[in-house]
Amino acid sequence: MNKFFTVNVNPTFTYAQRNTVFSDGDVLVDWYAFDLPNGGNKLINAYMITEPPNGAAHQTHNPEVYFAKDLVVGGKIITPASLGIVDATALGGTYQSHIIGFLEGAGTGEVTTNLDYGFVQRLVTTPGKGIQDHIILQGEPNTGTSKGYSRLYVGIASTDGTPDFRCTVTTNGGGTAGDATLTVDTVSAFRVFSVGDELIDQDEQEIGTVESVHALGTLITLRSPGLLNSVATNKVIVAKSPMKLVLGFER
Repeated sequence: MNKFFTVNVNPTFTYAQRNTVFSDGDVLVDWYAFDLPNGGNKLINAYMITEPPNGAAHQTHNPEVYFAKDLVVGGKIITPASLGIVDATALGGTYQSHIIGFLEGAGTGEVTTNLDYGFVQRLVTTPGKGIQDHIILQGEPNTGTSKGYSRLYVGIASTDGTPDFRCTVTTNGGGTAGDATLTVDTVSAFRVFSVGDELIDQDEQEIGTVESVHALGTLITLRSPGLLNSVATNKVIVAKSPMKLVLGFER
């Protein structure tokens, strides 16, 4: 009997990597590790949810999403070398043998059109036809974080458009480590952040994980233990993972 499961992969950005506008051909995400069960896993659907730019309705970009794995050479585990510097072209090298497949986000037919503050893309092998040539993702056994799992990687580059992850949500009054809530202003946090988002500030400090956002967009409730570091007023805060992948598999 076939078994189906879903894996969420949330690549992380630094504040500096978010505070820019990307161009065609730029690396958006260098190799980001995630685990899958040992053995072959057939990827049957893939979606990317992208944070709207500063509370606007939509992003506008088409990504290329690459999958890679570790190699074992002479008994040593070799991780894929860098694709290149984030926010520059993919000038890296020696990673080619690690790649095991790729998908793309292509055209308006593969994106949502009626979400006021969300941007969801279907990643495909053939534009307009979904994942036609099913990709089998299989890593080296037991290279993952737990026994029975393999470590794989995702990398993302921009094919077309101008991905923009800049955000001007700022702290209003600051906060002390351990506070359960954080007051913000400038842009509605309700339109930008989601439950479960891990936040950082412009100084790369860890802020905490979003439990909820008030509908007015001015108050963020943080998951226990609350605010992780004291933060001053008028500091920009952003989510560490403005692009989230939802990958569906069959075994």
